[in-house]
Amino acid sequence: MSKNKYKAFYKNKQFQELRHQYMLLGTSVMEWTGLEELDIPVYEPENTLYKQGVACMFKIPGTDQYGILPVAYGSISIDIYGRPLTWRAYAVGNTPMADMINNTVLSSTEVPGTEPSVLIWNDYTRTPTQPYIDTMLCKMLNVDMALESNINVQKTPFLINCNIQNQLTAKNFYANIQDVDAIFKSTDVEDLSVDVINLGVSFLGAELSDQYKTFENRILEYLGIENLPVEKQERMLTGEVSSNDDKTNLMLEARLYMREKACKEMKDIFGIDVEVKKRELPLTSPGLQGTFGSEGTDTESGGKDNGSGNQTY
Repeated sequence: MSKNKYKAFYKNKQFQELRHQYMLLGTSVMEWTGLEELDIPVYEPENTLYKQGVACMFKIPGTDQYGILPVAYGSISIDIYGRPLTWRAYAVGNTPMADMINNTVLSSTEVPGTEPSVLIWNDYTRTPTQPYIDTMLCKMLNVDMALESNINVQKTPFLINCNIQNQLTAKNFYANIQDVDAIFKSTDVEDLSVDVINLGVSFLGAELSDQYKTFENRILEYLGIENLPVEKQERMLTGEVSSNDDKTNLMLEARLYMREKACKEMKDIFGIDVEVKKRELPLTSPGLQGTFGSEGTDTESGGKDNGSGNQTY
């Protein structure tokens, strides 16, 4: 999908708010441990992978400190099979340390003239998460705008066509007999007729809301979050629910595998213990089954026991 098609959405305040919301969600799916001991913010790997697709763990030249920075895809040299050979990490700013890092050639093997490092991939293709999320958010906003227009038409379902001299009379008359607004359009001054036209636009609230939810579900599925609402699962066959969960888990596992691979390389190359896993939350989100956790068991009151003594419905 062309980025120019949605260019106007990127300046939309609601888009920016949704973008921030889903970035917080997308960067919270994985949980890293062991970075605090290296004085690296725990959110740094996921933030970089979400936006850039490739991050790099390396030892800062001349120090005992480690850092994680983005890697520009164009800076990666590859072999005949497309595997990375050498690359560069890029620090923000113009400090002497940033300049040193930006000019340092890195690799994961003993390549002469390079410093040891570990590439962390977002997935097999080194594709960042954000572009796909942005596309879905634009589609969601498009649907939301259509829904708002549809609701506004329901509030003003009549078009009154009259000349400007009769407009005030028509407005006062219409206000006395109707509880809804109307759209007034002035016509030729010589035409004294007053035409009331029922726009007859169907209310599409349910259909548009379902479409909005479809795009939202695509985001959650892509992020690896089980998200089918309870009422939808009840209408689906067991095989269909299982198939959806399998797809969601595969999306998650593809990203988790690349992170686990990087953690193993950190152990082999630097001797440091860093681990990553899918974040497990103790509660199932209300109205959702299996989100970040277990589905729970039925209780006598008809709710779901989430294991903490509380119930979700």
